Amino acid sequence: MTLEEISIVAGLIGDAMNLSLAFMTLYLSVVTGYLIAAYLVGSRLTIFQAAFITLLFVVFSVHFTLSGFGAFEAAYAAHLKFSSDAPVGPSPIMNRGLAAFQLAGVIGCLKFMWDVRNPKP
Repeated sequence: MTLEEISIVAGLIGDAMNLSLAFMTLYLSVVTGYLIAAYLVGSRLTIFQAAFITLLFVVFSVHFTLSGFGAFEAAYAAHLKFSSDAPVGPSPIMNRGLAAFQLAGVIGCLKFMWDVRNPKP
């Protein structure tokens, strides 16, 4: 590979990694907003209001999780195709672990809202 090709590939990998991190940031924003809303007003929401914000939360948190996963996988694919002999690069195990952790976080948030709306006596 020429130096110019290496620079282009490194840019592609970096861009894909940055995009993945941006999606993770959006995920954290949606999760934080949902947890704050659940904690502060969850018990006072009507069924429609709770269902509406929960639907938005699930759609966008799962979307950001899958988008971040895909962007990271694109970085890994570029790494394998163009620089598989490099000693350092994106880790698919870490990516899959983070995606699983984020999806578990969605379930945890739903449980949190459930507990706020249905307190034990």
